[in-house]
Amino acid sequence: MKIERILSAFLLLALLASIAALIYLILNPPPGERFTEFYILGPKGKASDYPTRLFVNQSGSLIIGIVNHEYRTMNYTVEIWRIGENFSEIRLLESFTVSLEHSKISEQWKPQFKRNFSFSIEKPGKYRLVFLLLKDCPPKRPEDYGSEEERIRKAINGELRSLILNVEVLGI
Repeated sequence: MKIERILSAFLLLALLASIAALIYLILNPPPGERFTEFYILGPKGKASDYPTRLFVNQSGSLIIGIVNHEYRTMNYTVEIWRIGENFSEIRLLESFTVSLEHSKISEQWKPQFKRNFSFSIEKPGKYRLVFLLLKDCPPKRPEDYGSEEERIRKAINGELRSLILNVEVLGI
């Protein structure tokens, strides 16, 4: 009889604990996957018509986009580098920082941050435009990710979040 009472009390406590856990999970669902969308689009806002073949000094344009799904406010620094064939040239073209609130994922996708970027190249050859996305800058500084050349090599090797556009520049 005493054992039945102890077991009944134990089962009642277990039932109450599971109900409390269920209520907590309903009221505080765990966050989903944390990620950042980082993309470039062609000048018409589509994932096509990228300026990959240009003539010397001809202007090319792109749209850079970022969407924050990290479940917290994020500071992003974007660095845009022009790399000559075989690293013959490494040149920072532009750098900017943006702070974005968390953006909920919905069925209807919409951009959160977009920025137009235009460029031209003065000499014929094969180039890479490397778009680096550095997260949490500040508190981290771009230098915390390594020297300029180290950051570029890490981006090309897939160790840093980056996008790469190959551009061939033809002489006139």
